[in-house]
Parts: sequence; structure tokens; C-alpha cells
Amino acid sequence: MLEEKLFIEDSRTSLKYEIPIRNNAIKATSFKEIKLPRDGPGSTRRAQGGLKVLDTGLQNTAVVESKIAFVDGENGVVQYRGHPIEKIWNKCQFEDLAFLFIWGHLPSPKEKDKLRSDLASSAGDIPEAVIMAIKAFPRTSAPIPMMLAGLAAYVGSDPESVPTTMGGNIYHGNLPAVDKGIIRALAAYSVVAGLAACHRANRPFTRPNPDGSYLENFLLMMGIVDANTGKPDPKHVYAIQRTWALSAEHGPTNSTSAFLCTASTLADPLSCLISAVSSAYGPLHFGATEVAYRVIQEVGTVENVPVLIERVKAGEARLFGYGHRIYKTVDPRIEGAKEVLADLDAYSNPLLSVAVEIDRIAASDEYFISRNLNANADLYGVFIYIAINIPPELIPVLMIGSRTAGMLAHWREAMGMSTFPQNFPTPLNTCIMERASCSNLAPTADLHWRHHCSGQCSTEIKAMRIVANVLLYYASMFAERVSARIGVSIEIESIRNGLVEMEDAKKESIFNATYLALYHCRLLT
Repeated sequence: MLEEKLFIEDSRTSLKYEIPIRNNAIKATSFKEIKLPRDGPGSTRRAQGGLKVLDTGLQNTAVVESKIAFVDGENGVVQYRGHPIEKIWNKCQFEDLAFLFIWGHLPSPKEKDKLRSDLASSAGDIPEAVIMAIKAFPRTSAPIPMMLAGLAAYVGSDPESVPTTMGGNIYHGNLPAVDKGIIRALAAYSVVAGLAACHRANRPFTRPNPDGSYLENFLLMMGIVDANTGKPDPKHVYAIQRTWALSAEHGPTNSTSAFLCTASTLADPLSCLISAVSSAYGPLHFGATEVAYRVIQEVGTVENVPVLIERVKAGEARLFGYGHRIYKTVDPRIEGAKEVLADLDAYSNPLLSVAVEIDRIAASDEYFISRNLNANADLYGVFIYIAINIPPELIPVLMIGSRTAGMLAHWREAMGMSTFPQNFPTPLNTCIMERASCSNLAPTADLHWRHHCSGQCSTEIKAMRIVANVLLYYASMFAERVSARIGVSIEIESIRNGLVEMEDAKKESIFNATYLALYHCRLLT
């Protein structure tokens, strides 16, 4: 097979380069070989380390190789390890998909039963610190912060699961430890979700049923049960099962990437999950579902939808539940969500009629058509949770829960790699750097390194001044103490004068103070 290559000619140097293409991708590090001569024009700090790829927001950068999911936003295709989503979303239970993601194949009945049993058993083992951490919150608090505290308490209750506490790596290359961590993380998430929901509602927490499925226990612990039986309504469990299956995995999304970024430091899975949940709670991620519902509540009636649409087109409002970073066509998950809504008789909800009207008008409006903006699964999916009496503020809790198995599958995949480098993003420095000349490096020299920011620094100058003044203050104190100890005369005033200069500066970067402080400290060591 002919080797695929990318041919590049650098107009700055007339040099030519060949970069291998594999799986329709090139390695970003290959660009480091494209450099300017050290003594040529423009060969300053700007060209150090070779050519960089600037991709703000990682819009076209693959950060990991993965076999877990395939998402084609141009054609509206989603596959879970080769299984088209439309063929399995309404057939697989949580344990089926979790096993598929994590261990690579759909489970046998025996494997499925063991996973279910392990999850229920782990969920029943709740450290007292977790309960106390969540109960310490006011009942009016949002559920996600409660859950983050509960997850942190889980971490603190098991120091042997924390690599730093144990003196180094525990999980990388150790899949048995990874698998144990996965079970505990999935169980812990369901527990803290239940504890938070019950604490907010001031109702007793019910521990998981050892014989229950993951979703049955999830709803049981949250108190989302039939008033007559005290158990989750099977119709509701089935609705959540299918809804979760529709969004169970979507590649390295923001939250999954946050999980993997933390994992790249070899942290424990619960600490990684805390990072992911924090990311997912933002209004541009799973928090969008709660925001979308509240916007629809404000619209109120179908008659008010045109006003909202015009405000969106005028840039006066944001239409949550519409448009998607990946999908440039119809979100393939929407039809499934509509089917679940029909099964729940949810179309009697007048607010769902508002959502349908938003979709109808926007889908035929040139403003949205020209921008490839279509309804996403959140616009309809939120009403599935409303139909089973889940408060809007708890909806992100369940939606994040749908993604946890996928996150942990990516973690297991990463921990099984021979190398999993720490994520260490490289900035593209846009500051112009000048270094003032100096006659010598004697302790009494007055050396100033100036960094003049080429960007708009005025909005950040106050914060820069505060940090700079702190750095200068400690540098001067350090110089005074060492000067008194070793009898060397230090120009303390030259340091303190920096405080005055920083106050008067209009566009001074924090680096000015940093280098000045470090310079004086270096002279005294």
C-alpha cells in the first residue's frame, strides 16, 4: 500500500518537508521539525521549538486514539464499538452498554449479572464521610456541588486508591486495579446522586437493592419511586434506559477530555470523575439541558416563540437546545428521544409544544439553515426527565450519569496504553519580548526585564498588579533578610521602586515583576 504523506514547503526558508499520514491524521509533533534558522530574521522566541499548530478549543485536533465510539457529525452517524446506535439504543440495558464500552463486547448473561451484582454491592458500601459531606450543605444548594463534595469524600475515605498517597502509579498498566476502580466510581456516582437528591428534598435515603439493576438502584436511591410500591416505576426505568443509551458515549467531549486530562497525571478515577463532572455542569455542556428548560419556561406559550427566535437572530438571546458543535445535520438521537416522549404521553405538556414550535420555526428559517443549526437531543431529551417528575436542577445529574461508563471506558483504554503522556498544552506566546542591556551581574546591579503585552491587557491589569506587587514584596523581604545575614549590600530600593512603577504602568505584564523577583532571589543563592 502506498504510504500517505503530506508535503509542505515553508515559504520562509524554501525548505520542504514530508509528514506521514496515518488514519487520516498527522502527528502535531511533526511540525516541530519545521524551524527557522537561529540567526535568521524572525528567529526569536516566536520560532523557538519549531512550528506550532494553533487550535483554540481543539476544534480539529485529535487528542487520543480510541476504538470506543465513532461520531460523524456531517452525516449524523453514531456507532458504539461498531454497533450503529439506531440498532441497539432501545435494546440494551445500562449494564450491556457499560460492558461494551469498557471491556469491548456485549456481555454474556453471566458477565452481565456479575457486573450488576458488583455495582449494587459497591453502592451499598457507603463511607460515613460521604453522607456527612453532603448533609453539610444547605438543602437549597444545587445538587452538583453536593455530589462533588461527596465524591471527594469517597476519595478521602480510601487512601489506598490514591496514587500519590501510595507513593506512585497504581493504575497505568494495571488493568485489575483499573477494573476495581471503575466499579467503585460507577457505584459512587449513583450514591452521591441519590444522597444529594434526598437531602435536597428532605426525605430519607434508601440504600440500593442488592438484586436491583444499576438504573433501578439509581432511581431508588434518588427517591424517584412509585408512591404505592416504593420502587421505581418499570416504565420510568425503561424510559431512562433508552434515553441514557442515546447519549451514553460521544467520544472525547469536554467532560471526557477533562477526565482524561486529569488521568494523564495518573490520578485515581474518582478524582478524574470530579474533574469531568465539574466540566459537564457548565451551561455549554450538560448544564445546557437545565438552562434550555428554563428558557422554554420563560417563553411560556407557543405564541411567544417567534419573539424568542427574533431575539436570537438579533444576538439578544441564546437558543439552548439548538445547534451542536459536532452535528451539521439532524442530530441522530432526536428521533429516539421523540419515541420515548410518545411512550410517556409527554406531548400533553404545553411546554413541550413550545419546544416543538421552536424546532418548527427555526428549521425553516434561513438564519439557522445557512449556519447548519439544527435541534439537538437536549431540546427534546429534557422533557423525558420532566415527564417522570424529575426537577430541572436534577436533570444534569442524570444526564452526566448516562456518560460515566463511557468516560471510564476511555480511562481504561488510556491506562492500557504502553505510554499515556501527561497533557501539557503549549501556549502560542503573543507577547513581544525585550531584554534591557546591563553592564554586569553584580548583586548591586539594577536589572529589569520588561514584557510589553501586544494584546489587550487593560482588562487584566488590576489582577496583574496585585500579583506583581506580592512578588515584589516577597522579593524585597527575602533580599533584606539575606543581606543582613551575609553582609552584602543589596539595592532594596530598586526592588521597592518596582511597586511604584507597576502602579503607574498601563500595559505592564505580570512577567515584569516575576523576572525582577526571580532575578534578585537568584543573586542571593
